[in-house]
Amino acid sequence: MRAGNISSPADASTLPGAAEPSARSAGGPTESPARPKASFEAGLELEGARTLDWKEVRKHSTCEDLWVVIDDEVYDVTEWAAEHPGGREMLLKLGGMDASDPFHGFHLPRVLGRLARFRVGSLSAEAVLESAPSGATQAYRKLRARLWREGWFKVDHSFYVGRHAIWMGLIASGIAVALCGPGGWGAAALGGALVGLGIQQSAFIAHDAAHRGVIPSRPGGGFNFLAWALGGPIFGASMGMWNEEHNLHHAVTMRLHEDPQFDYLPIWLTSEREVTLGGYSLDWLGSVLIPIQHFTFLPVSILVGRVTFHLISFIHASKAALFGHNSMVRFEGAMDVAGMLVYWMWYSFVVSSLPTAAERTAFVLCNVLCVGILHVQLLLSHLAMERFTAEEEQQMGFFESQLRTSRNIDAPTWLDNVFHGGLEYQIEHHLFPMLPRHNFARAKPLVKEICDKHGITYHSSSFPNAIALCLADLRRLATAVVTLEMG
Repeated sequence: MRAGNISSPADASTLPGAAEPSARSAGGPTESPARPKASFEAGLELEGARTLDWKEVRKHSTCEDLWVVIDDEVYDVTEWAAEHPGGREMLLKLGGMDASDPFHGFHLPRVLGRLARFRVGSLSAEAVLESAPSGATQAYRKLRARLWREGWFKVDHSFYVGRHAIWMGLIASGIAVALCGPGGWGAAALGGALVGLGIQQSAFIAHDAAHRGVIPSRPGGGFNFLAWALGGPIFGASMGMWNEEHNLHHAVTMRLHEDPQFDYLPIWLTSEREVTLGGYSLDWLGSVLIPIQHFTFLPVSILVGRVTFHLISFIHASKAALFGHNSMVRFEGAMDVAGMLVYWMWYSFVVSSLPTAAERTAFVLCNVLCVGILHVQLLLSHLAMERFTAEEEQQMGFFESQLRTSRNIDAPTWLDNVFHGGLEYQIEHHLFPMLPRHNFARAKPLVKEICDKHGITYHSSSFPNAIALCLADLRRLATAVVTLEMG
């Protein structure tokens, strides 16, 4: 069930929209049958397959008993969850719920045909009506069908050749300036900054590759070599950890205490709801850090975030390599450890080759500052936005929840697009995770059209303004948390 991409016209017959929609499918994509005919017939033969209501489905939401609903069909994924390439946690967070849109966002259309063996029944007619999609959701699903049908998910490899040239050129230039330039701490600082920007650019492509937006997924998944090569040896991160945390972030974006990439207590408070609905109680550490969070946000994101990211990545990869629950997890963990060791070997070689302590310090500091910008870019896309519970997400639908939790960054020039690496189109990326970066700009007006028609705000602001918005909100929350606790 690993995300992928269409690589040949032969896949076109499996695209959503290739057939007429099922008359009874209201909870799933309106652009495709609820399931392929072969899978449907196989599912009917399963012993115990039955009609189910939501009350029954919601009972099955634990590791020991885990059901999900996709296109009005109910699947028992209890045994499969441990083998899920996207991590067990993602399925657990969607347990007992409609997972149709996250499923279709992260999987090739053909993967739907593999679900028959997990089927335990179908939603009743009453349950289908109860979870009927909103007009915005139906429009979003039709748009997703159109993008698949018209080949928008096909990668333009010439685009990525250019992006590869940028990161390689920046890193090579930075090393050359630092080691072969005029010398002194100024040259070292410039070299470190160039290397840092190159690492940042490589991380953007690693991100795209991990979403299978650069090289299509093979049937059955497999090891994602490109994402590993850029994420480990160049960026110094565990792509196994990224795969689990980032995909989960996409599935439950900004869900209270459940989005692993936006749960920063007690360092930062990102919403009053973390206190009023999330059950957080201000402890001694939070009472010290939260009141100053608008001052710590940028330095922690840029400096501390980069250092702790390396440490957490190495710990995660080591645990996976030693204690992973299957051979693939252990292999990916070992590869992540090896990749990060390669990163530290070349990085240490460059730093140690500088002749003085001042030059080494200047190189490392400027390098960390430039790479650390990436951590700020990631946070600006979602901070100072709304946060919801799982029940609220289900009620409003995937499309609306993503629009209310995500922000685009205005990037009018080519240089802006390069600097933000696709993150400037965070809304389009969250709606279509496998869509290649070069098609985000084309998809934007189509998404905005749905928003305008259904009265949903499309959030977008300049990079400086986004920083100002986030800092202002953090400052507001720094004051509000005391009132909330006292109340």
